[in-house]
Amino acid sequence: MQVRDFFSLINQGALSQNIVFHGKEYPALFLTALFHALKQRYPLVTIDAESCTLSAMKAQLSMSFLGNTYLYALKNISLLDAASKKEWHAFLGDYQGPHTILFFTTTAAASTFQSSGHERILVELPDKVERDLYRDLYTFFYAAEPDQYFLDKLFAHHPALSLDEACRIMSYQRAVGRKCDLFFKQWFGRLVVPHQSFYTLSQYFFALKPKDFLAQWKACKGDLPDEFWLAYWAEQLWQATLFVLRARSHGIAEAKKGAQKLPFSFINKDWQLHTSASLTRAHTALAQLDYQLKNGGSHGLELWYHRFLAHKKASF
Repeated sequence: MQVRDFFSLINQGALSQNIVFHGKEYPALFLTALFHALKQRYPLVTIDAESCTLSAMKAQLSMSFLGNTYLYALKNISLLDAASKKEWHAFLGDYQGPHTILFFTTTAAASTFQSSGHERILVELPDKVERDLYRDLYTFFYAAEPDQYFLDKLFAHHPALSLDEACRIMSYQRAVGRKCDLFFKQWFGRLVVPHQSFYTLSQYFFALKPKDFLAQWKACKGDLPDEFWLAYWAEQLWQATLFVLRARSHGIAEAKKGAQKLPFSFINKDWQLHTSASLTRAHTALAQLDYQLKNGGSHGLELWYHRFLAHKKASF
């Protein structure tokens, strides 16, 4: 089923089967917006699979109080280890009620649910959003037609967006409306990077893969000003430092609960390449670059990259 068809089911009040969203990557902004929209129409409960054990979830989903049923939106199954993920998938593949469950899985794993023998809705999430689908998404989330002038400007700049990019731009469209020329001139390039995502850049960065990182950096470094990159890496390092501290003092499961804006590869394995001390030193060096830039100096960001990516041998 396509996203448009799923919206029709929602508007008809016809959600009675378990729902599996599948795609190549987890679309966090889209699913957050979707769950918010569903909550306006249905009794919906959001469950984090990382903080709720499967046994507790089974007990909760096997009962209904006074015959009341709910939609249960499951988050972060993709962050679980392989064994836990397999157990969850087995349970979800066999679940037949009384409640309705919504969750995301990768396209490759979706075959598990297609062949389970139980009725469910599989919603195919698109790799790209073009003009017509963008209009449908906007109409569903905001109950209004998008401004045509904004649409013309948007798709003249960028013929296709990712699902999360589309959701991000919609929120700005709500704010700027038709008077959007300045938005596209000054802000659009900072919100939608026409190359691969920041996620990929951070993935190579924390995996200490200089060749892959620098090739990706070369492709996208001109899209945003230096001030943005300094702030971006400061946030990434801060979150990574907190993750490593929690992982080493309280365990990986506890660290994952507080993980924010970090690539899955770092959360699952690459954090072990780093210490909180080395990440803190890298953050301090970045703050010094920021000071130099604000005082008219040369910030040396690419030298900082080289030092970080070679930190097993040298400076950080």
